[in-house]
Amino acid sequence: MREKQNVEQIEGILTNIWKEVLYLKTLNVNDRFFDLGGDSFKAEMISDICLEKGIQVTPNDIFNYKSISEIAKNTDIIHEPAKEAFKDDKITEKKLKIKYQRDITTYLHRAIPLCAILTEDSHYSWFYEHYIQLFFITYNNNFSRLEFLEPKNNFEEIFDETYLTYKEQQSDIIEFIEKSIDSGKYLTINIDEYYLPQKGSYNEHHYVHQSMVFGYDKTAGKLMALGFDSNMLFKELIFDYDDFVKAYESAKTNYEFTAPWAETEAIQLLTPKRTEGGCKFNLSRFMEEINKYLDGSESDSSRITKLIPLEEQQMCTDIIYGPQICNAIVESLEKLGRDIVQGLDVQGMVEQFKEKMRGDIMPAIDYRSIHLLYEHKKGLYDRFKYISNNYYTSTKLNTLLEEFNKQVDKLNTARLTFFDLEHMLRFNFDPATISFENIMISFQKVIDTIKSVGDEEEQLLRDICMEFETGYRGGK
Repeated sequence: MREKQNVEQIEGILTNIWKEVLYLKTLNVNDRFFDLGGDSFKAEMISDICLEKGIQVTPNDIFNYKSISEIAKNTDIIHEPAKEAFKDDKITEKKLKIKYQRDITTYLHRAIPLCAILTEDSHYSWFYEHYIQLFFITYNNNFSRLEFLEPKNNFEEIFDETYLTYKEQQSDIIEFIEKSIDSGKYLTINIDEYYLPQKGSYNEHHYVHQSMVFGYDKTAGKLMALGFDSNMLFKELIFDYDDFVKAYESAKTNYEFTAPWAETEAIQLLTPKRTEGGCKFNLSRFMEEINKYLDGSESDSSRITKLIPLEEQQMCTDIIYGPQICNAIVESLEKLGRDIVQGLDVQGMVEQFKEKMRGDIMPAIDYRSIHLLYEHKKGLYDRFKYISNNYYTSTKLNTLLEEFNKQVDKLNTARLTFFDLEHMLRFNFDPATISFENIMISFQKVIDTIKSVGDEEEQLLRDICMEFETGYRGGK
C-alpha cells in the first residue's frame, strides 16, 4: 500500500497535468479519463509531462486505471539522477542533454537526431527551414508510404557524424558507450529488440531497429535511451546492461531482413559542433522550399536517389510530390478499405512483413503515413507562425493561419481515429462486440477528412504566402 502522503502528492501533480492537457478548470480525482474527453493522443501527452515531473505513468496505466485516484495508488515518484556522479574520483553515471521533442516522431532516423539538435533553442531557426517538402511512394506490392523530401543526414552544420559497422566496433559495447558519452557523443545503435522487455518484439521475434543512447549509470547497470516502446510510443527507455549486450550481439547476425542499412551503419555517432552565434533562419530558403512543395516540383527529385536506393526505386510504381499527395493517400486508403471489406488478412501481411521483410501483397497504407501527414501540416503551421512572429504579420495573415490550423485540427482527429481503428483491427477485433459497419463508417470519415484537407490546402497555403510576401516586401 502506497503511503498516504505519497499518493496525495501524485494526485496533486496528476490533477494539474490533466487540467492542462484536457483543458479543464476543475475535476475530481475519481473522474474517468475518457469521460473527460481523453483519447490516445492526450494519454501520450500526459505520459510525457509526467515523466518530466518525475512520475512514470504510461498510456496503458491511464487506460487501465482510468482515474487519477487509481493511477496514484499504483504509481511511484521516480527521482531523476544527477547528470554526473563520482565515486573514487571516477564518473559512475552521465547523461547528455536531450530535448524530448514531439514535432517529428514517425521515423526514428528523423526523430532521434532532433532530440539532440533541439536541446539548443537557437537550433529551432534551423529546424524551421527544414521538413517542408514531401514525397509519397507506391511499390509494386501496392504498399505506399509518405516521407519528408529532406536529406537523410541534414544536420552537418550542427553535428559531426560518424558511422561504424559491427565489425569495426569489436570492443565491449558497454565500455564503448560509456567512453563515447563521456566525450559528449550521442549514439544511435541498431539492436535486436527480441532481448529488450521494453519492446513489442520482446521474446516474440527478432527485430533489429535503432535506439539512441544518451546516458548511463554504472552503479545501477542501466542505459538511458530513446526509441519506440512496446506500445509504439516514442519515449525515454531504460535498458539493463545485460539485456543491451544480448540485443547488440544478436543484431550482428539478425539485421539483414529488418535493418539492412546496419550492414554499413550499425552505429551512428553524433558529436556536437561549436556554432558561433547559433543557427540563423534563412527566410529565402524557407520560401523556396514552400513554393517547390506547392508546385509539386520534381526539381529536388535528386534527393530521392539519396533517400531511396536504386534497387528499391526499381520496385516502385509511382512517386508523387506536393499537395497532390492527399489525393494519393485517399486512393491508398480506399484500396485498404476494399481489402478490409473483402476480408484480406491485413494483420497476417503485417506480421509477414515484420518477420521476413518481404511479401507479394501488403496493406495499401498504414498509420505511419497518416501520422506523418499530420506532422507535416502541423509543422507548416508552426513555421508560418514563426515567420509571422519574427518578420511580418497582419490581421489577414492571422485569419488565414487560424483557418489553416482548423485543417490541422481536423487532420489530427482523423489521425487519432485511424490509429484506434488500425490498433483494434490488428489486435483486439471482436465481431461479437464491435459493429463492423460502425468501423467502416469511421474509416470513411478519415478518408473524407483527408480529402477535404487536400482540397483546401494548396489555395490556403498560396494565400498565406501571398499575404506574407506582399506585406514583408513592402507592398502595402
